[in-house]
Amino acid sequence: MITETKTYSYEDFNTTIEKMNPDAALPALAGSEKQINWARTIRLSAGKEFFCWFDDVLVSLKGQMTEDEISAAAAPVVAGWNKVMTQTSAAWWIDNRHTNGPNLPALLA
Repeated sequence: MITETKTYSYEDFNTTIEKMNPDAALPALAGSEKQINWARTIRLSAGKEFFCWFDDVLVSLKGQMTEDEISAAAAPVVAGWNKVMTQTSAAWWIDNRHTNGPNLPALLA
């Protein structure tokens, strides 16, 4: 069975933050109400941190690599981040709250 994978983008996070609705573009979290509320905050913070870091990396590569080379280098990073965004356990986000956004994909490798 083939399932379609959602790609989470910087725009998804901006929309989420602008609407002040933590679930606008992200999968629902599972856990107690208290866990879910805390995990939403952690997840949004990690997303902002990841996209700020990722944008800095992409900017630093411009002029050093072609667009195709940057896209190829970025693909596994994006795939790792999308895997992070499939984590729906509030407990997972809470347990990993001290791991900064760019390092979260390594926890799932």
